[in-house]
Amino acid sequence: MTMDRRYLLFALPIILIPLIGFGIWRFTHGPASPGAPSGQEAFESDAYLPPDPEPESEEVRNLRELLEAITTFQEATTFRAKLSIDADGGRTTGQIDVMKPERFHGTVEISSEDQNGEVIGVGTDLYVKQEDGTWLKVQSPTLSASLTSAFRSAVETNIQSSLPDSTVVSKTRNYGRSCDEYRTTVTDKDGNTADLAVCVKDGLPMFIDARADSGSVNVEYFDYNKLFVIERPTIKR
Repeated sequence: MTMDRRYLLFALPIILIPLIGFGIWRFTHGPASPGAPSGQEAFESDAYLPPDPEPESEEVRNLRELLEAITTFQEATTFRAKLSIDADGGRTTGQIDVMKPERFHGTVEISSEDQNGEVIGVGTDLYVKQEDGTWLKVQSPTLSASLTSAFRSAVETNIQSSLPDSTVVSKTRNYGRSCDEYRTTVTDKDGNTADLAVCVKDGLPMFIDARADSGSVNVEYFDYNKLFVIERPTIKR
């Protein structure tokens, strides 16, 4: 297994929808009709109040709540995520600790190939833990940038770009996880679809589950905005 493939497995195919703007109220005045009262009475009789807004449908409300949770997630300064990916006849598990804007620490284990790895990213620098326990800095800027981007894409959700305003989102209570579960179907740029479930608690995603024909991805988020530190590893000279 090459280093590229092992670490690129962190790049989850999670697709997440732009914030919806609602209608604009207009305040209009009609012309005074002949014989209408003058002065203040004429103004009051000719002024039209804006119509009451359309009531928010259940689907629109569910979509709005889901988007609000994703926005809050994107504003978090730190968090941890446990990952489980089932695809190609095997399972990949791991964890990513994130310190925004530019630090992460990731571990991964591929059960079907008895492979595991550990990386640390700081800015544009990427460090890989070797089998003997020592750390190696990836010297190729292109490879380092590619792998760093792959790791970050696993946690920097971008579902907004894949859900149109007309997306139907259902909401139920998941008592086993003690959170509100939002379900919908998403489609990527190639036309592939996946069933998506996002479990939200206290305004933040706690679980994201995506299932498609090619496999499934499950993510558990925790330790939002907790204090922890990710430092560069010591490089053996």
